[in-house]
Amino acid sequence: MTSIAIASGKGGTGKSVFSASLASAFAGRGLPTILFDADLGVGNAHILHGVTAERTAAHVVAGRETIQNVVVDGPHGVRVVPGGSGVAGMATLSSYELHLLGRALARLEDPAVDLLMADAGAGISAQTIRFLAAADLVVLVTTPDLTALTDAYALIKVLVTAHPRTDISLVVNRVHNPEEGLGAADRICQTARRFLGVEVRYIGSMPEDAEVQVSVADRVPFLVRDPHSPAAAFVRYAAETLEAVLATRAAGGTSYGTRLSGGPRRGARLRSRLSAARDALGGRRSVDAAALSTN
Repeated sequence: MTSIAIASGKGGTGKSVFSASLASAFAGRGLPTILFDADLGVGNAHILHGVTAERTAAHVVAGRETIQNVVVDGPHGVRVVPGGSGVAGMATLSSYELHLLGRALARLEDPAVDLLMADAGAGISAQTIRFLAAADLVVLVTTPDLTALTDAYALIKVLVTAHPRTDISLVVNRVHNPEEGLGAADRICQTARRFLGVEVRYIGSMPEDAEVQVSVADRVPFLVRDPHSPAAAFVRYAAETLEAVLATRAAGGTSYGTRLSGGPRRGARLRSRLSAARDALGGRRSVDAAALSTN
């Protein structure tokens, strides 16, 4: 079972809405998909799929439920692991609690399931970075707004400093034309290449589409509500492209849950590396971050 984590440097980029339709697109391509809501404590993946979450990852961490009893079947071929909403402690799990959660997710491995998607929380918290680093591929969602680009680059910098081999792809959301998306992507990709020596793969840009907000209100992925909308056309293309990227990776590697469950000792090492990564970030006025506004 391969894995993709969806990331964003800040809230408001449309990451979770994109994730919901991307999961539906993969399922529609014949890839049985589990969507893990890794934005723990403020999760809404179940809402975007129109399902009720009576049990969540919080119950698993507390030892009150098995992961098999938490996962719910969505109406569009996607199975959802709800992250829980309004549970403050879930946003700052201990290394041991993350270990338990990872072991639980590993139990979802099944020959009948092709893909696990993790919709991670926005930002650069240690917990978010750990959820991202466990995936085979990270898809970073941003908008053309300069502050969003700055935060997206900050996430790339922290992530690759702590985990240099992370494979990152980029989606620019809510663009008014393809040129706007390409310009935003060039800023991030060129800055990452110049200052970090990292190649970020540009998948493409998703157009501003009124259908997206309507679908949120209706609690259904926009791909399902209006499969002929411009946003739906892009998410189908993104799924096809990302499936091809995943196909180039060696089969038989360690699973997402197993990597996430690295254990308390590994968690301590990760915290040390993340601390060094944040020190290297140097704030938004660092030379490389400033380059985003001049590229």
